[in-house]
Amino acid sequence: MPSLDMNIHPARLSRPHACPHCRCAAPSLPEPASNGLSMSQEKAARDYILRRLPERFLIKDVARHCNLSSARFAHKFKKSLGVSCRTWIQEQRIILAISLFHFGRDDISQVAMDCGFFDQSHFNRVFKKLVGTSPGAWLRTAALRMASYKN
Repeated sequence: MPSLDMNIHPARLSRPHACPHCRCAAPSLPEPASNGLSMSQEKAARDYILRRLPERFLIKDVARHCNLSSARFAHKFKKSLGVSCRTWIQEQRIILAISLFHFGRDDISQVAMDCGFFDQSHFNRVFKKLVGTSPGAWLRTAALRMASYKN
């Protein structure tokens, strides 16, 4: 799965920071919270979500996979990752969409469906919120960048 540095506007990331060791702008996990998910629950939740990004699933399904109630899971997930489960899923779906665009997929509607969005309109709103531009504008800019590399 691609990392969070795939042209998502840094101000829109849920956990930006500057690494104290190398001064990079790599995203990090927040400090472990005593009342957040256990390491095994967090890994189970992330794996479950990442395997099912293209599918439609409910947060209660992820909670059940971690043996927690929906409300308890939502609370613990946010404590552990610093962002709601819904927001984290949207970020991961946009990262997947950008990787599909990088591999030459340019049908925005199909990419939206392949990334688990219900429709292109919702995909466009989330993409613009996280990336800072619409998918169409992003694709046009990417095409111009590719053309300049060829010349």
